[in-house]
Amino acid sequence: MIDPKEIDLILGFIQQSIINTDLKKITISGPIESNDLKRIACRPVVIKQQLRYQIVYSYQTKDITKNYSSQELHTVVRDHLSHNFKNISVIRINDTGQYEPKKKKFLTSKNKKKIESSLEHDKVKRFIIPQDRPFLSSLGIVTSNQKVSKSKLSKYKQINRFIEALAPEIQAAGLQGQYKLVDMGSGKGYLTFALHDYLLHSLGHQPRTVGIELRPDLVDFCNRSATALGYKHLAFKTTDIADYTEKMDILMSLHACDTATDDSIAKGIRSNARLIICSPCCHKEIRSQLKPKDALDPIHGILRERLSELITDQLRSLLMELHGYKVKMMEFISTEHTPKNLLIIATRRTKKTDTKLIQDKIQELKDLYGIQKQQLETLLSLAK
Repeated sequence: MIDPKEIDLILGFIQQSIINTDLKKITISGPIESNDLKRIACRPVVIKQQLRYQIVYSYQTKDITKNYSSQELHTVVRDHLSHNFKNISVIRINDTGQYEPKKKKFLTSKNKKKIESSLEHDKVKRFIIPQDRPFLSSLGIVTSNQKVSKSKLSKYKQINRFIEALAPEIQAAGLQGQYKLVDMGSGKGYLTFALHDYLLHSLGHQPRTVGIELRPDLVDFCNRSATALGYKHLAFKTTDIADYTEKMDILMSLHACDTATDDSIAKGIRSNARLIICSPCCHKEIRSQLKPKDALDPIHGILRERLSELITDQLRSLLMELHGYKVKMMEFISTEHTPKNLLIIATRRTKKTDTKLIQDKIQELKDLYGIQKQQLETLLSLAK
């Protein structure tokens, strides 16, 4: 139990912190007796424009959070130091007060580094793409008061997840300086703008970005937005994927329907692109061909659809490996936002590929499920 005089000193230290608004954190620990309450932590927060003190009571199996006024905080600290705990630390922006049980003294010391204080009630997730990036407002993701629109929150999360997934892959591919990025099936350009902006402003690269889209109204909208934002090397074109013949260093194709994903991947491989990024959508080509052997035959309804997705994307992965790429697959974003959530990232290898082994795997997979043809394989065979 702490001496009442030392408790008064501690409470005075806390009171001065409240007056100076420089309190960072209070931690009360070291239970005097064995009980369920193990620790108490407090920090200042602003709730509904009022300064409060949020206390987390840490029990053996649960945490309980309560918010108090400064006067209530005073009472809580006094009661627990008088009866339940033998230690307390009070961290302020510039200094820290700590009760030393052996010395039975409350001692203060200067912090080696200034500790910044946050009064936010909830911990805010730090996104790789900040809300103040101008393109977010231009695309209607962020409102005029610099807040993410509720209707666009899932899109904002998708953008950040996409960039988080790609950032290390871009470094691994050795991309820097000037290079060509092509987004095939760019739609309204959410991810095209996001990646271009990240490469340009966060990494300091100089990407030449082109969005390919069949719908003229979306192309016009994206071009107007790119011009208004001052992106000199971001442009959108109305053309079919099959008709685009320019070389590229990064190929991106997100949610291109059915074999349009294969058309895009083939373009990337032919360009010897250093990075191929795709998120497949629809798998109609393989679905109608499925004739599996033994216990898998017949396959009904949703199972046929899911199996066709797995087989198609496995074949795509093997074909990219066959042509010199290292392939990685991951969940793009939670299925609560989109059921089409597979992200395939292929990075061009420098080492030689064991083509015979991969060719055997491809043929074995096709034989197992009765697959006669697959668009990406056909396109790559024709290109030889």
